[in-house]
Amino acid sequence: MRPYIKEHASYSVQVVQDYDSFSTLETEWNHLLEESLDDCIFLRHEWFRIFWRHFLGEQNKAQIYTVRRGGDLVAVAPCWSIKGSLSAMINDHSWKYDLIYKEEAGLSALFDYWMRQAPVTSLQLGLIPATSRTIQLIQKGESRFYWYAYQSCTPPYLSLEGSWADYFSRRSGKFRSNINGQERRLQKKGTLSFETITSLDNLPQALDDGFRIEAMAWKGEAGSAIEKSPKLVAFYTELAHEAGKQGWLRLAFLKLNQKRISFNYSLAYKKKLYLIKPGYDPAYAQYGPGQLLTRKVIQQAFEDKLIEYDFLANPEPWKMNWAEGVRSDLSLHLYKKDLFPAFQFFVKFGWKKIIKQHLRRQKSSQ
Repeated sequence: MRPYIKEHASYSVQVVQDYDSFSTLETEWNHLLEESLDDCIFLRHEWFRIFWRHFLGEQNKAQIYTVRRGGDLVAVAPCWSIKGSLSAMINDHSWKYDLIYKEEAGLSALFDYWMRQAPVTSLQLGLIPATSRTIQLIQKGESRFYWYAYQSCTPPYLSLEGSWADYFSRRSGKFRSNINGQERRLQKKGTLSFETITSLDNLPQALDDGFRIEAMAWKGEAGSAIEKSPKLVAFYTELAHEAGKQGWLRLAFLKLNQKRISFNYSLAYKKKLYLIKPGYDPAYAQYGPGQLLTRKVIQQAFEDKLIEYDFLANPEPWKMNWAEGVRSDLSLHLYKKDLFPAFQFFVKFGWKKIIKQHLRRQKSSQ
C-alpha cells in the first residue's frame, strides 16, 4: 500500500497482481461499481474473474490498481501489462471498459500515481465511451501527461421505448416485407418456435448447439469461431454458467421442427440487453434465420420492459436494420512527460494528428 503525496495525501494505491488477492475484492468491487455512475456488466468483478482465468498467462500479467481513502475502496483500474506496456484488461472478446470510481479525487490520485511513481511510461485504455467521466477528468488534468484519443468502435443500440408494434412499424416497408416473406417461406418447411435458455437447466447442450451453429458460417471457415478454440469455448462456457446463476443469461434459439437453426447469446443486466454472439445455419440463409431470431429477441425485450438493446462492436449492416443510433467508444493513449515517453508519443501519433487534436480542443473550449 503506497500513501499519497501532497494534494492526494488521504489516498493510498495498491497494485494487486495475484489471483487470490484479486478474488477477495469481489464484494467491495461490485459495491463500488453500483455506487458509480457507470454500472455495466462488463465492469463487474465476475467478468474480470472469468477473463483472468482464461486470458492471462506468461505474456500478460495482471495489474489491478485499487485506490482507498482510509479503508474505503473508492477507485479500481483493471489493467494488465503486455510485454512491459500497461493497458486496460481487454482483448478481442471485450466490449466495454472504463475505470471504476465514485470519487473524482480518488481517480485523479491514481493518474498522479501512474505518472509520478509507477514504473509505467505509457498507458492505453480502450473501449471507453466518448461520454465517460474518465475522459472529462483526463481533459482536466492534461498538463500532467501527453495523451491522444481516437474513435475505436461505434456500437449500435436501440432504446426500447414505446411498444414493439410502434417500433417495428418504423422499420422500412421493404425491410418489413422481406422479413415477413422470409418467415412465411420458412414456415412452409415446418413449425417455427422460439426458445430462450435463462438458467443452468439444459445449458451444456444449448451451448454446444450454439457454438456449433456459429461455426457453420464464415467464422468457422476463417477459424475465428468459438468452437475452433478450446480457450474460447472454456471462456464463453464459464461466462454462460455465471450468467445463468446470476439471472443474466439470455441464450435464444430459432427452431424449425425442433431443430435449432439460429442462436443469439446475450446478457441482460440492469434492464439492458447486450448481444455477445449471434449465429445461424447457412443451409437456411435464404430465409434469414438470424434476422428472424433478432426480431423475436427484440420483441421479447419490449415485452420484458427492458430499456435498451446494445448490439455491441461495430455497426454491421444487419444490425443497422434494427438499431436507431450508434455510440462512440474511444481508445486513449497516455504518456509520461519524460524524455523517452515523449519521444515515443510523438513518433507513434505524429505531429499532424496531435496538432489537429489540439485545435479541436481549442475550438470546443471557445
